[in-house]
Amino acid sequence: MRGLIWAVLAATGLALAGCGAPYQPVQSGGGMFSRDGGYAEQQLAPYTYMVSYAGNRWDEREDAEWRTVYRAAEVTLREGGDFFIIVSSNFKWYAGQGGTDPRAGGMPSPPPQFRDASPAGGPQAQAYVRLYSGPAPTDLEGAYDARRVIAEGL
Repeated sequence: MRGLIWAVLAATGLALAGCGAPYQPVQSGGGMFSRDGGYAEQQLAPYTYMVSYAGNRWDEREDAEWRTVYRAAEVTLREGGDFFIIVSSNFKWYAGQGGTDPRAGGMPSPPPQFRDASPAGGPQAQAYVRLYSGPAPTDLEGAYDARRVIAEGL
């Protein structure tokens, strides 16, 4: 009987391990228990973007932050750049619609672009990035070589 209980617990753990939000553009209309999250970006000025990633309640903070960096690398390469600098960034943990997750720290609902993306709550990271061409500086905090980030993968 003990072996059966452990087998059920292990199977449940494996099933939940794959519940993090997929890496995809933000989708709307996911519903209250949606596992969907996603990335978004907005050009603010030439070579300057706001890049965001919304996870779900099964994602960790580090996942949301890295996926934001990864998306910034994709945008950099798409726009013909070689590296980017994170000018500023922020992170929030949203409780979701009607949620009470203590990690939310008083942030009851996500920003407008993510209201349908993470209705069950989760980590949300945002970075303002500036794109550049040429070799990435190695001594500047917040500078990322876009090709190296892509090579590291998700």
